[in-house]
Amino acid sequence: MIPRVLAILAAIVLGLPLIGCSLVPTDRPGDAARHALDRAAAHDLVGASQFVCAARRNVLDLPFPIAGILAPVGALPGYDVARTLGVMTLDVSRLTVAETTIGDDSGELHVDGMLVATFDSAAVEMLFRSMAAEAGQPVDDALLAETMANVSAGPVELQVDEVVPVVREQGTWKVCPLAPTP
Repeated sequence: MIPRVLAILAAIVLGLPLIGCSLVPTDRPGDAARHALDRAAAHDLVGASQFVCAARRNVLDLPFPIAGILAPVGALPGYDVARTLGVMTLDVSRLTVAETTIGDDSGELHVDGMLVATFDSAAVEMLFRSMAAEAGQPVDDALLAETMANVSAGPVELQVDEVVPVVREQGTWKVCPLAPTP
């Protein structure tokens, strides 16, 4: 009786890792958007770009467009996403990613919810002045005051409602935003 119980226990213990393998999340289309958002929120544009299709990958930009994300600091004299992210904190925890239309190798996701951005006001002002100097422009005091008003009032909540195309490349799902229009 005891050897039989030991054999059953051994089978259960040895089988647990195999059961665990089936519980590991699979590569889903929505994973690409979620991981890209998490990396962007961590200010890691290079890491975020790993979840973007080769045709649209840009380590200097967000993995996919989110309308209005840089609007509070949109008056900065230069367009440098990485530096701009450096003066803000993004909370993407209130965003949801839904797989709306998924085929074998392409599809669409719906990213929606609330994106919350907070800003380091002193760093925003320093970046504004630095970018103006680098561009050889005088500081536009009215524009600086407007920017500071935008970022100093506390967290900025941005309602997100984006359709994000995805494709499967070499067996892995990637976000693949549409090409920018001129």
